[in-house]
Amino acid sequence: MMYTQQTDYKTVIRDRFYHQAVDGNHLELIDEIFSPDCKFYASGEQEAVGRDAFKDYLSLFREALNFRHSVDDQIAEGDKVTTRWTVRGKHTKSLLGYEGRGNEVLYSGISIFEFNGSGQVVEVWSAFDQLGLHKQLGAAEPTPF
Repeated sequence: MMYTQQTDYKTVIRDRFYHQAVDGNHLELIDEIFSPDCKFYASGEQEAVGRDAFKDYLSLFREALNFRHSVDDQIAEGDKVTTRWTVRGKHTKSLLGYEGRGNEVLYSGISIFEFNGSGQVVEVWSAFDQLGLHKQLGAAEPTPF
């Protein structure tokens, strides 16, 4: 399915991507929403990964945190949609070197999605509160200098 209007782009990201594909654990929808050569730039990473690695990344977080997104804000301009989101979940399985402890986690971030002329996402830039997440997963508090 291809989308061409900014309102449709926002709906695709909010409903199809966050709520159905990721939260609903239907990652196969990513193949419809994202172009085969899509590039994903993860928070803190300099190198982009492709669509399949992006699905693996989402699956890893989804499985370990059993989370749900809330879409807190969206702005669409031209071929881009910026989404501010919050994740709420429970850390039940190993993630980032931390064993699941059953504790609640809450973190937020911002993602920018760029669509091509065919209405598919071609690039994603995502940043989230990594330090806050690591603390919630069990990292020791950093010592002051």
